[in-house]
Amino acid sequence: MDYQINVKPTEMRDGMKYRVIELTDIKLHLSNKKPTLSIGEKIRNAFRFGKPGRIYSSIKTVSPPVGNTVAFQIPLPSDSKLMSLIGEYEKAGEKVIIQLPKGGIPIYAGDDLTHFLQGKNGGRLTRGMKKGN
Repeated sequence: MDYQINVKPTEMRDGMKYRVIELTDIKLHLSNKKPTLSIGEKIRNAFRFGKPGRIYSSIKTVSPPVGNTVAFQIPLPSDSKLMSLIGEYEKAGEKVIIQLPKGGIPIYAGDDLTHFLQGKNGGRLTRGMKKGN
């Protein structure tokens, strides 16, 4: 089943129950992390145990950086478990929304990227970038 997530403001109404999926940050990694096969299962577990979860996906750059802002796409696999989870919550009278931080989603270096940049080869790369090569 194909689906599309559209980003648009949501007005939260009194008396309506919501399940909020909050995107808190993005971490960039050098190593090839295995993409999350079932986002729906990760979200179900996060709601069940009341703990945040993390998914892994590749990033497709859409536009070059402008100032400190970058626009990109994160491809999400078609996930029947996610669609059935949303359906379950909606049948129970809960609306599922995806919440983004007001100032944008912060992007951090993952541990593997930080270790690389602090190492010998990462130092060479950053020195070359400072020289403009």
